[in-house]
Amino acid sequence: ALIDWARQNPLVHKVELLVRSSNTPAIAVVDGRVLWGVANFTSAREATVQLQNVETPGLACSGTLRHTASGSGSVSLACTDGRSVTSTFHALSALSGSGSNLAASPGFAFTYGLPPERAAGYLRLPSERLVRPGAD
Repeated sequence: ALIDWARQNPLVHKVELLVRSSNTPAIAVVDGRVLWGVANFTSAREATVQLQNVETPGLACSGTLRHTASGSGSVSLACTDGRSVTSTFHALSALSGSGSNLAASPGFAFTYGLPPERAAGYLRLPSERLVRPGAD
């Protein structure tokens, strides 16, 4: 009954459509290397993630981000260098969040939906490291 109500409620439907078609910036740190990209939300609970390192051409990671509870979820990525990374995350809003798995090898931290100056704290990096090479 609640799902039917949500589908019929114009405001809820509008929010669902907005989330479903949203690209948000994504930043990850894998073993000390910064990767930039996007999280493309294909539904209110799932996004595809595409990241690449601009300093190491050819290094890229891609995978999925899934909200598994109201304020959390998991991300799983496969990288072109053969590494796989997984982590849980804490959702900060419908389209932003952060997570880390620093005890794993490789160490991993990421954010989505946050500007670099805000992401830096979650990634445990000085904000100067989050200036894209060649960006003015």
